[in-house]
Amino acid sequence: MRFGIIDKFQKILTARSVVTKGLAVVSAILAIIIVLTYYGSRVGGFVIEVDGVYNTSIALSIDEKFEDPDNLVMSEVVTTERLVVDSLNENNDADFSYIPTDIVNGLGNKNDNDDYRYLAYSFVLINTGTVAINYEMIFSLVRTTKNLDEILRVMIIKDGELVRTFRNIEYYDDESPFEVSPQVVYAKASTQPGTFGQPEPVISGKENNIIGPTYPFREDSGSEIIRETFTDFKPNQYHKYTVVMWLDGWDREQTNDMFGAAVQTDLKFKIIS
Repeated sequence: MRFGIIDKFQKILTARSVVTKGLAVVSAILAIIIVLTYYGSRVGGFVIEVDGVYNTSIALSIDEKFEDPDNLVMSEVVTTERLVVDSLNENNDADFSYIPTDIVNGLGNKNDNDDYRYLAYSFVLINTGTVAINYEMIFSLVRTTKNLDEILRVMIIKDGELVRTFRNIEYYDDESPFEVSPQVVYAKASTQPGTFGQPEPVISGKENNIIGPTYPFREDSGSEIIRETFTDFKPNQYHKYTVVMWLDGWDREQTNDMFGAAVQTDLKFKIIS
């Protein structure tokens, strides 16, 4: 009997040892996942959504039917109220020259999964109602660490092709208006001495190759960094949007402390009166 009790006790110890080893393995795997996730700076995935009016006034779509506009039947298009964009981990820094000229082609995810230079996504916003409306586009920072938003660039292309207009100029010496249309690049205004509060430049390829100024983020509206209004959006009309985000390698706010930082955003469309 005594040996039976000892045998049972040894079995319990063996089982506990197996559990302990198993937990150690799980912990090691979790540690590896965390290291892989936060190894480099990260532009996190973002959510695109319409504000409480799905299928009554406005809706989103990435339906392939939009690739054949001549035969497009709006009532057959698959729509949704919410789209989730995949994140891009371990971002490398970039500038405007890394953005492909055909970035607006197609719909859905277009992240740079080879060199990790930019996150990109195209979708369609549709007026599914019976009257013309006005709407707002609201782009917000959900979360940012280590001031990574200081070097974040957000480009929003609406119903247009990406046009490159290169100009070699000295920093802010040229007072003439820039034509970077139809794309609009947003960034946090400079915090550097001598240029504090000024728009950051849109740089392509090298530091003195400035193709225009960015549009500054909103500074006094909490998490909202972009808010734009569009009017007279007619029934069955649609706008194609392409959103591109990257971390600007020429921004003077960039520091080594940003290693392992992350930024997460969302994009909302809201009907206004």
